[in-house]
Amino acid sequence: MATEPPVEPVGPAEPTASVEPARTQPGPPERRVPPWLGWALTLFVVVFVALFISLAFKSSKSPATAEGADQVSASTDATGQTNSATDFLACTDCHQNLDNVLTDGSPTDQLLNFTHDMHFAKGVSDCANCHPLPAHEPDKINRPTMGRCFVCHGAGENAIAPGNCQTCHPPGSPTVPSTHTTGNWLKDHPESALADPFECATCHDQSFCQNCHGLPVMPHPEGWKGTPHVETFFRTGFQVCQNCHNVGASPEQDLAQKGPDFCDQCHHQWGPKNVSWIKYHPTVVKNGDAQTCFGCHNPATCATCHVQGVEDLSADEVSYSASQAAVPSPTASTSSPSPSTSPAG
Repeated sequence: MATEPPVEPVGPAEPTASVEPARTQPGPPERRVPPWLGWALTLFVVVFVALFISLAFKSSKSPATAEGADQVSASTDATGQTNSATDFLACTDCHQNLDNVLTDGSPTDQLLNFTHDMHFAKGVSDCANCHPLPAHEPDKINRPTMGRCFVCHGAGENAIAPGNCQTCHPPGSPTVPSTHTTGNWLKDHPESALADPFECATCHDQSFCQNCHGLPVMPHPEGWKGTPHVETFFRTGFQVCQNCHNVGASPEQDLAQKGPDFCDQCHHQWGPKNVSWIKYHPTVVKNGDAQTCFGCHNPATCATCHVQGVEDLSADEVSYSASQAAVPSPTASTSSPSPSTSPAG
């Protein structure tokens, strides 16, 4: 008979050891940005962007149009360089008294009733309005010219300041520039007038030129060498041209002394330069080149001169007027011109 295993007595269970989970290796502590640093960075970005926008906005606005901004005007000198008031800030390092040369009894003082304070009081405070740059060069001083004065001064209705002589010059001052009293100004003045007509206009109006030249506009306008000078010649005669040019030379004229006929330099370029065209042209005709003459002259012009001994270009004027009338108007249609309006030939 089988025996049963002995029964162990039932009692309180002995405590068993608990199994702890495996521990992982601890990592580095987590780093956090302090709140105050985040706010500081945000504020810096906002201020930087605002400053950038402000500078960009100011640079895009002209000083002359910015409302409430300081007016910083500029001018351009003879060399094309743009000058502004800031270019003259160092002048007072040497010139503490800006009016010294104007009040020391020097020749300049005796010629001008001028002070800087007088102009400053009227709001003219930008040196660049009057003074060119550079003011000083190794061999000269670039002083303001009277042409600069007439930027504001003038006799016209729209002038900013009065332009009569007494405004700036004391009694007894010479009223004629030195250029007009040296050399042959009557002969040389065209070059100056062409170089700077505004300089002449500071004292003279157009009627002054017309009284001598006999023409409404001087110097000659652009395009003068074309049709305008031809029509003016026929309208006024060569006597007006003689006011400035050597026109109407005679066969006996001394070319070495007076030079060639002014018209011949363009219209009659054939033959020796030491013989006048009116004296040389028979040689051209004898050589069979008379047709060249009729390109400009009416045969009646030759007959009048050779038969009557008078140079009369009236027939040439008639021919010229007829040729101009035959030329279609620039505004006329050119798509299908009719035979009646087409130029002859």
